[in-house]
Amino acid sequence: MADVSVIKLKVRRGTDAQRKLVVLDQGEIGYTTDSKRLFVGDGSIPGGISAGSKFYNSTSITADSTLATAVTGDFVYDKSQSGYYILTGGTYNSYASYKPLNQQTVTVVNQNVSSLTGLYVEGNLTVSGYVSATGTIRGGTSMNVISNYRYKLMPSDNGGMICSTNTGDGLTACVEGTSYVDGFQVGILQLGTSRVTLSGIGITLHQSNNYFRTNTQYSAATLIYTGAANGWVLFGDLGV
Repeated sequence: MADVSVIKLKVRRGTDAQRKLVVLDQGEIGYTTDSKRLFVGDGSIPGGISAGSKFYNSTSITADSTLATAVTGDFVYDKSQSGYYILTGGTYNSYASYKPLNQQTVTVVNQNVSSLTGLYVEGNLTVSGYVSATGTIRGGTSMNVISNYRYKLMPSDNGGMICSTNTGDGLTACVEGTSYVDGFQVGILQLGTSRVTLSGIGITLHQSNNYFRTNTQYSAATLIYTGAANGWVLFGDLGV
């Protein structure tokens, strides 16, 4: 009987954290011992490229630490949202890094739409009439923390919050131009000890008491553009 030699072949291996510190040569294979997956090197990308996608059954994207080993292209079922997502980049524990898979893209002109499940809107949604939903309607929000002394409100601030942390000179947030949509709304929050002043350049701001400064630390206000007829309206915890 012929002699048979058995050769055991092992590839480079280590934890997922160790993998990210190594640039694998082109065609070199690496195995992660904690997440149990293969990566192939291209000679430039640290950690290599995943040899396949992985599925995660998660309690919640924002709270499940097992997703720390997920890479772009992995699939996640989020039990808290009852939905499937694909990781498109960014941090693993933020919904902004994922795209929902059970989405629908709908183009409707002058028609009634009903019984849509998992509707995903990328861009602007204009509704004439009313919207009702079972579950949660979620939208993008932003919190812009400002430590400078002057800031021009941008159209992209719509729906967000401007926060001032100043303790010396106060922040002046100004409105300038006509590029804001009707219904534009932004929150103003004084986190520091210096007050925030709202002003307009070539634009009149309306406030019931003609107060245009936050009152004290942790005061908040809201600024809304109501359209060309009545312009900008400011209200909230404001003082002289």
